[in-house]
This record gives sequence, C-alpha cells and structure tokens, in this order.
Amino acid sequence: MSTCLGSKEELNCTAWADQVVGTLDHFDHLILPNLALPYNSSVTNLTIYDGAKALFSHSAFAGPYEDRAPITQQEMMHYWEPNILGNPRLPESVRFLVGNFATLFGTKDGLKLQSLAAHYAWPLFWAFGFGSDSSFEHGALVSGNERLLDPSSAPRTNASVPVDALASFKRIWEAATETRAGGTNGTWAPEDVRRSWDALLQGQLRVAPLSASSCADLQGCVATAIDSRDCVCKVSQEAALV
Repeated sequence: MSTCLGSKEELNCTAWADQVVGTLDHFDHLILPNLALPYNSSVTNLTIYDGAKALFSHSAFAGPYEDRAPITQQEMMHYWEPNILGNPRLPESVRFLVGNFATLFGTKDGLKLQSLAAHYAWPLFWAFGFGSDSSFEHGALVSGNERLLDPSSAPRTNASVPVDALASFKRIWEAATETRAGGTNGTWAPEDVRRSWDALLQGQLRVAPLSASSCADLQGCVATAIDSRDCVCKVSQEAALV
C-alpha cells in the first residue's frame, strides 16, 4: 500500500483511506483496498471486479498449478504483497532461494547463488520467469508456474529427485555456459533459454509453491512436488549430511 506515497502511477489511492496495516492474523480489512488500488476506473476502465478475477484466476483456487496460463506484466504486478515492518533475522528468516534461470543459470553468479544456498542450508529453486536476460520484457508473458528444485540442494530436503537429475543438471549447465560464451556480454538468446529450460525440465523435480492447505508443516515445508503432490520440506543439517 505504500506505493501510493509519492507514486506517479494512476493508482486508486483513495481505496486505502485509513492507511491501517495488518498482520498475518488480521488482514481482512486490507483485501478490498488491495484489490481496488491498481484499478483506477477513470483511467483504465478497469474495476475492482476485474482485479478480483485476475487475482483469483492465479490463486490456489484456480486448479492445478501446472495448468495456469501465462500472465501479463500488468497482471503480475497485482498480487498480495506483504511489507515487513521490522528487521527480519538472518539467516533463519529466509526459507529458500529462487534463481532466475535466464540471468543466472550457467554463470559465475549462479555458482555463487548455489554456494550461498549451501552455506545456509537453504533449498534452492530455479524459475523460468521472463525467459530472457532482461528482468522486465515489454509485452512479454510470464510463465509463473515453471519452477524446479536444484538437485544439488535436494539433500537439504526430503525430496526424491530422478536418479540422474544431478548429472543432467550439470550437463545442461555446462552447455549453457558454453552458449553464453558465444553471446554478447555473456547473454543468450530467448530461444536458447527456452530450449535449455525445456531440456532441464525433463529430468528434474518440478514443484509448486505452498498454499495455506498444502502441507501440515507450513514453516518447515517450502514447496510441493507437482507429480506426486508430496510436500518438499527442509531437513536438519545433521540429516542432510547422512
């Protein structure tokens, strides 16, 4: 809601008239303002009903995660966003990491991301995102339901990955590194990104994010396996070393 403060966008800032914050246990008073904020009918001809439709069509109520249609950039910006009023403690406040496949896979920064996750025993996932080196592609659709578990972090969870998942991951990583080396400034073309991602998906554990009813342990679990619907949960560092 703080977006209205000094924002140059055409937002419906009157929707959040009282500017009262919420908590995980008390936030019903923010649901309608959250939906109404980005829908300024005098400018966009869109209403709160359009906002509700867009939001719930990509929620846990909308059917299987893997069947969700890609969304536009505009739709991607209209989500329920928590703002932390305080200082989260690190590392325990971080539950897992998500790497942008197009920008980090096959790069030195990607290796650093893997090392960071390993250092703090955080599960690491990879997401397709925009499918390009740009973090914001004008007019692009976002595949928001393509996420997989990095097999190198699987031992830090209870997940069962395919037998050759790690070998396949390393092979495609090396190919991506080589492809990037032939590009401009270490980039690769969107068609190469898509081709590599599709190849990677064939041998990895594809996952969905948690919803409120996904798993019994919402603090210890971080995802669900799409094929089995099993919960992917963190294990103790001692168990991960066994």
